[in-house]
Amino acid sequence: MAPIPSVSQAGPGAQFVHSLLEGLSTNFEEQHDEKEGNKDNLDPKDDVDGEVSGEASRFGPWKDLRPMKNVLAGLSAQLKRFSAAILSELICELSLVIWQLKAWYTDGVGLLLVGVLDRIAAQQQRLPAPRSGADPGLAVLRLVEGVLLTRAVRQDISRKDVLRVVERIVLKRRLPPCTAVRLEAALVCHGGCEGRPGVPPPAPLNATPGESWLNQLARAMQPDVEAMAKVVRAKQKLEKAVAVVFPGCQPEYFGSAVNGFETQASDIDCVIALQAANTEKLLTDAARSPLLSPSLAPLSPSLSPSMSPSAVSSDKRVQKACAAAGVRAMGEVLASFEDLGLTVEEMVTEARVPVLKCKSDEGISIDVSFNNLLPLHNSKLLRAYAEFDSRVARLGRLVKWWAKCRRVNDAQDGTLSSYSHCLLVVHYLQRVGLLPNLQDKTSIPEEERSAYGETKLFDGIHDVWFLDPAQMSEDMPHWKQWAAASPQCATLRGLLEGFFRYLAYEVPAHAEVLSIRLPQGRVAKEQYFSEMLAAKKAANLDQDAADVAEVVLEPLERAVSGEGLEVEIEKEEEEEIEVAEKEEDE
Repeated sequence: MAPIPSVSQAGPGAQFVHSLLEGLSTNFEEQHDEKEGNKDNLDPKDDVDGEVSGEASRFGPWKDLRPMKNVLAGLSAQLKRFSAAILSELICELSLVIWQLKAWYTDGVGLLLVGVLDRIAAQQQRLPAPRSGADPGLAVLRLVEGVLLTRAVRQDISRKDVLRVVERIVLKRRLPPCTAVRLEAALVCHGGCEGRPGVPPPAPLNATPGESWLNQLARAMQPDVEAMAKVVRAKQKLEKAVAVVFPGCQPEYFGSAVNGFETQASDIDCVIALQAANTEKLLTDAARSPLLSPSLAPLSPSLSPSMSPSAVSSDKRVQKACAAAGVRAMGEVLASFEDLGLTVEEMVTEARVPVLKCKSDEGISIDVSFNNLLPLHNSKLLRAYAEFDSRVARLGRLVKWWAKCRRVNDAQDGTLSSYSHCLLVVHYLQRVGLLPNLQDKTSIPEEERSAYGETKLFDGIHDVWFLDPAQMSEDMPHWKQWAAASPQCATLRGLLEGFFRYLAYEVPAHAEVLSIRLPQGRVAKEQYFSEMLAAKKAANLDQDAADVAEVVLEPLERAVSGEGLEVEIEKEEEEEIEVAEKEEDE
């Protein structure tokens, strides 16, 4: 059982939260222990005390046992007597235990939190700041977005109450400035205020105003002959440099310059697959060089004589050490030989995926990584979508341009990368029928799949198969089916407007993960990540605890159930905290 954090205040609000957490932890422990003890004997179809057991209940709320109901009844009675000052302290304390509330969530807790917000909304004025100096408006926002819109809103018992109290909080202006619009959009997503003033109606896909201008803009963003020539010359210089540093190796390209959504500003992303001789030399040199990170020395073959070449290629920690050494080695050569025509901008050796950032003498940015080959398949998949219909790439370029202008295209700043915006475009176009799901295997017999895509598991674990339209004839039934379902009358204007409305008012971003692989296109966050982590643990039971922990944080999905390449929407590939998508760094 997870420890209960100590309260930061001794007032009634802090005591309220402490009592709630004590009750929740006990409630969770009793049910969790019972489930663990009986899970081998439970039938998922059984219904115990009104709650489905087994796998079917794994992602639902925990049941309120009788002691928990008594705790909730007592807290509800206390809540009615709280003043504005105590409510302020209470909401700030609750905002500090979001994780526990989500992990131990019950329907009764959802209704209790709704009651807290009802009391806050009923106050004649904004809540005063508590003694801690915290912002009660921000605490309300955290509670609404962190618990109510992720868990409670999806339960029938509390859905209407959640939507009602959130709308009341918005109308009473109990939130920090400029944040109410986020909750208004969430209310529309859940059907809470469809048709309210300010919410645009669904856009027709065949809208034509501005169509000519949008197409002209999309074409202007496409690389011209001169821009493409600069990229070609930069690649030639890079390949010459790689031949000097790593004889026998060739860079392979992925990312925005090759995935079909390239623009005038697209840079070059490449990966170098090092050979065994390169790997051993790099790690040996790394142990001897005082300029490299100290973390690399213990991983050198010279200090680990039992490590075989196969172990060097399979151990991810050594792979990272090798990549970091490769970044350093190539960076030092480029810095020493200016006639190669490439200038080193930065050597990132401590990241999960070490990268050498450089620039050609004509201003083309180049990111070089080592042995990180999976993004090559991601780019191939994205290019297949971009070439499926000319409107796909044009819409993608417009969205990328908008994201760049609005400065919401940098994962390091907490926004989505350009790659993720392209995935959002593909997801939306799948929803409206313009694109099929190329990773759907259900309609292709297993013996025929090799004719349309790569069936061999990449690295022995990753399923990278997709139905490549380039391998298909337009006379095939699948092609005819796609053509019949595609909205041929859809314009770029209609698709662009529909894309923004879909993201703003139809996607429950607090509660669901978007996918271009899953047939349904969306799945509850806790279900998605719980299944992903469980699959990773099951696939790595033969490794030690440290390796299992590392794999759990790895954002690349294993081919556990024969399912397709994971490219879900959440974060950049390098931000591996809770993401399961297979992204390539733009």
